[in-house]
Amino acid sequence: MRPVLLEMEGFSSFRQKAVVRFDDCDLFVLTGRTGSGKSSVIDALTFALYGSISRLDNAGAVAPVINQGSIRARVSLTFIAGSHRYTLTREVSRKSSTKAALERDDVPVAASVREVDREIASLLGLSFEQFTKSVVLPQGDFAEFLHANSKDRQDLLVKLLDAELFRRVQKQASGRASTLKADLDRTERDIVREQTTIRHRASALGFEVLDDHLSEEDEDAAVDAGTLRVGELWSLVKRVEASVAELQRLAAEKRAADDQAEHCREASSQLEAVVTPPSLQDLQQRLDGARAAVRAAEEALQAVEDAQVEAEKSLATFPPRADVTAIVKLWEQHSAQLGLLGPAEGALAKAVANVVNAVAAQESAETFAARAMAERERVLQQNHAFAAAQGLSAGDACPICGETLADAPALPTPAGIDAAQTVLAQAEEAVEAARRIVNTAGKTEAAARERLDGISALKVQLERELDGKNALSTCRDSLDQIALAEVAVTEARDALTDARDTLTKGRKTLSSLDHETIAAWTTFSERTTACAALGTPPHRKENDLAGSWAALEAWARAEAAAYHGKAQLAATTGTQLAEQAKAQAAGQYHDCAALAVVVEPAQQPLLAANAAHTHAERDLADLQAATAERRRLDNERTLLRTDWQAAESLNSHLRANRFEQWYLEEALSRLLEGASATLRELSAGQYSLKLDENRKDFLVVDHTNADETRPVKTLSGGETFLASLSLALALADEIALLAPATAPRLEALFLDEGFGTLDPDTLDTVAGAIEELGARGRMVGIVTHVPELAERVPVRFKVTKVGGTSRIDREP
Repeated sequence: MRPVLLEMEGFSSFRQKAVVRFDDCDLFVLTGRTGSGKSSVIDALTFALYGSISRLDNAGAVAPVINQGSIRARVSLTFIAGSHRYTLTREVSRKSSTKAALERDDVPVAASVREVDREIASLLGLSFEQFTKSVVLPQGDFAEFLHANSKDRQDLLVKLLDAELFRRVQKQASGRASTLKADLDRTERDIVREQTTIRHRASALGFEVLDDHLSEEDEDAAVDAGTLRVGELWSLVKRVEASVAELQRLAAEKRAADDQAEHCREASSQLEAVVTPPSLQDLQQRLDGARAAVRAAEEALQAVEDAQVEAEKSLATFPPRADVTAIVKLWEQHSAQLGLLGPAEGALAKAVANVVNAVAAQESAETFAARAMAERERVLQQNHAFAAAQGLSAGDACPICGETLADAPALPTPAGIDAAQTVLAQAEEAVEAARRIVNTAGKTEAAARERLDGISALKVQLERELDGKNALSTCRDSLDQIALAEVAVTEARDALTDARDTLTKGRKTLSSLDHETIAAWTTFSERTTACAALGTPPHRKENDLAGSWAALEAWARAEAAAYHGKAQLAATTGTQLAEQAKAQAAGQYHDCAALAVVVEPAQQPLLAANAAHTHAERDLADLQAATAERRRLDNERTLLRTDWQAAESLNSHLRANRFEQWYLEEALSRLLEGASATLRELSAGQYSLKLDENRKDFLVVDHTNADETRPVKTLSGGETFLASLSLALALADEIALLAPATAPRLEALFLDEGFGTLDPDTLDTVAGAIEELGARGRMVGIVTHVPELAERVPVRFKVTKVGGTSRIDREP
């Protein structure tokens, strides 16, 4: 992988868009003051590839990469990998999720963060941690690593090589071993369960396994025995089904024989029930008597009807009874009015006299009252002040002086006033009583006069109505004669009703006898029709009801005897068929018992056989399934045991105290070998590295001084830088070996800072080493704020920070 173009906007210190072109940059430097944003360029490249930067404590955090004056950050990296050109873009916002897109040769291949991460992991073959250690070299750690004691060096090696992985693998192996052991134990229990099932199902199928160890031969024998048992039971089912069919045939024939016997018995009983009705013996005599009685009743009715006509003619000669009765009532009312006229006149005379007397009494009372009034006025005139004060109250005007009264006048009553007042009151009461008597007497006179006028008027009206009418005695004689004629008519009508009733009864009797005759013929026809299904009955004899019945009864007796014989024969046949069916059923029970099939008391043998066959089939299927499952579990147990042993072995090996030490020593040997070769190249063959005899401290071998060895602490600053750089490059190569063989080669690396403490002579050494790295075909980028070193590099990118934003410019 080789970067070609990097674009940044809103990222870290680069608020405005910045572009870095790496064309023709085998060796370049990012230079500028401390804090200008040099390292942010390397961070942007890492962020574009993995969505994170190594300087963050939380690798998943994205907000810290956004410039403080921006709401989003966008990074785009174009790089060459293999034969293809890729453009990778990531954009993060403070308010929304991260966006990512990847193009290959201008063709989109991923459009989401997940898709892009998957493509980058597949393309580079390195994780984020591996990339940051193999591309952005941690030479500072290796400078410390070079001079550290053995314990600190081991801790740094664990950190640099991620040796903690083996501890995680050991933990996973331990967990895997526990899981596999639990699965193995469960499989063992399942095998025991399936073996128990096999024993139970084999026993149910009649095969007993005597050996405690159940072999595959025992299982196969049990399956064969079960298959044989199922076949035998199937044969039993078929035999019992055939027997059931035979039983059904015998039962059908027996039912037919029983039905025939019952039919013949019913036919015999039906024919024996054909007898001549007892009522036929005197039916003709009763018919003749009824006809004669009807004729006599018809003649009597005619005579009564003639008598009624004569009686009604006689009655018609008289005036209507109502007219005569009305005249009689008028005469009786006239007589009554004459009787009331005298008393009414006397009552009127008496009432007139009472009125005259009452008027005289009233006039006398009024005269007496006038004298009492005059006496009272005289007394008041004598007591004028008392009279004036009567009726006055407080606030009224005085009638004498005209002043307003403060209180009601309180004057003593003069002598004689009370007596005069009492006499006057009595006189007024007598006048009122006399007036009431006059009024009552007047009303009585008016009522008497009105009654007399009414009686007189009614008498005159009755006399007008009776003018020209027969006398009362003549009318009463007419009524007597009318009554005699009406009695004659009533008696004639009653006789007519009786005659009609007699005729109706006679006709009913005759009709009943006719119906009885018809019913007898109908019964004969019904009996003949009913017997027609049992034979050929004789035909009816016209007008000979008794003879027809006698011939039918004789024929029925003969046919009943024949049907009785047929019923006995059919009953014998039914008994024989029942015996055959009994023997057939016993055979079913015998066949079931022969195969140990239990037939319950209320159960049919066929149901028992079918149930036994079904259970055997189920047991055989369970046996076969349990056998197959037991063998599958056996294979599974073998595989689980192998996996468990492997996991347990791995866990045991990784758990050993010296494994990590051995691995670290091996890794240190490989690093030392690679670093020595690189150091020899960078130092023009002068130096290489080795460990002391105790493998605790690094030694430098000086090949220009007879391979003299001395501690690395004696190296100058530039020599120390070369040694630590060699270790960093060796680590990068070691990590790159972890990538898949198909992953493109990492053709770029970056050295971030670490040059600030070098003297001029050391800088010359470092610059020469860096130029050597650039000549190896890799792109090498240096991040430094040391101008002297930057000037030695052919391509320089100067990073400056002005007005809160960084910018980058390529210097010629």
